[in-house]
Amino acid sequence: MKNMSLKGLYYSLCWKLKNLKWFIFHRIHPHHRYHVVRTGLAPGYADECEVILHVSFTILKTFYERQIGPHNSVNWQEEENHSRAFSEMTDLYTWWTQTRPNRESTLPPFPCHGEKVPIHVFMNDEEWCRIAHIHNEAEAQWDKEDDAMLHRLVDIRLWMWD
Repeated sequence: MKNMSLKGLYYSLCWKLKNLKWFIFHRIHPHHRYHVVRTGLAPGYADECEVILHVSFTILKTFYERQIGPHNSVNWQEEENHSRAFSEMTDLYTWWTQTRPNRESTLPPFPCHGEKVPIHVFMNDEEWCRIAHIHNEAEAQWDKEDDAMLHRLVDIRLWMWD
């Protein structure tokens, strides 16, 4: 450090302080914690297969909403490949935000705390097996649809950059 001028020392100190600022921001400030994804899942345990789906589509949702907002820096209609990728993003975004949340459960409603217990809770094993079978088939179809959409998202992931 003998040969470093006062100006060089000043710039070196400024650089270190700037790096310190971003070191702290990336760990504390919510808007700069790019390594954290808020999935929207309820607190508590979730299977990894569910977490990976929610993380991936939360990233798509955040990216898509940023791209259609006022700070959009990409002209998605400029080239055919851009247009196709944005169309695919739009389809996936719509599926995640509108179609998937509106899936209807095939299970009968169960009572909430304090409500009277309806008669279907006491149904026989045969009836319950029939309802469970219908529900399991619906869940299997939903899992196939989730997988297909996740594959589509993986196919366009390289277009998701700012």
